[in-house]
Amino acid sequence: MKIECLNHVKTLKLKHRLQIPKWQAVGILETLFNFAAVNADDGNIGRYTNDEICLYLEYFDSSDKLIEALIESGFVDVCDEHRLSIHDWSEHAPKYIKDRIAKRNKRRSVSQTVVDKTPDVDAGSKMSGKIAINQAQPSQSKPIQKKRVSVSRFDKLLDKWNQTRGVRKIRKLTDKRKRSLQSLDDSWLTDAMTALTKFPLKCWKDGSYVPTFDWFIRSDTVTKILEGAYDWVTNPDAPGASYSPPPEKTLSQQKYSELFQQLKTLQRAGEGRSDEAEVIRNQMGELQCDSLA
Repeated sequence: MKIECLNHVKTLKLKHRLQIPKWQAVGILETLFNFAAVNADDGNIGRYTNDEICLYLEYFDSSDKLIEALIESGFVDVCDEHRLSIHDWSEHAPKYIKDRIAKRNKRRSVSQTVVDKTPDVDAGSKMSGKIAINQAQPSQSKPIQKKRVSVSRFDKLLDKWNQTRGVRKIRKLTDKRKRSLQSLDDSWLTDAMTALTKFPLKCWKDGSYVPTFDWFIRSDTVTKILEGAYDWVTNPDAPGASYSPPPEKTLSQQKYSELFQQLKTLQRAGEGRSDEAEVIRNQMGELQCDSLA
């Protein structure tokens, strides 16, 4: 995160909207940007639901409340095509993300060029000349070799998974899953075996979600389990659970949310600068002033 973001007016808006201290607002933003870098490097985070985004951020209040605050403060844009996207992500993304996207676009461009250069052969005509082969020389430096998960240990992981309570069982490892496992180093498998001892995870003891193997073998899932990211509980009847229901919205907060939804509807219809939209903004500003009084 850039240093000027700390005292940027948008950060202060987010802090005020959520009624949280500055360090917590900065933490939310840093984790949001990390979520985009890991899960949506093009910045289009709307492919995930609000609940999934907030689960990654470990924000356990209303997910809609957080997303609305991010939109209102200007960190997230409403997008018809992708639903939600990080504001100016292509400009502010880390350099390694920009390089990755540039390489991806270059590969697509080269692929399209090859398609465009494919010769058309009419009846009785001769084939045109061959397309020149890329003469670029491969890098001579040797990549760092990591010890990959050995194939013989796949079955051990599968047996351990199927013996674990609170997960969705699988019968075999598909080729796609094997390729995913082979992309992980051997130390990951050791951590994965340890992570399985923490099941069933507290946050889903109520049966609201049954973890799948594909979710488990994502690159960051095992680390988050070991760090206790899934140790929170929502079921007050769960053994050892400490539960406090979220505070109910006041009438002014409910009215503010209703006005915000109306404003979003106008913006999506291309009427974000209309007189009606301006009236709604004024009403929202009055509600904010009343909350500070």
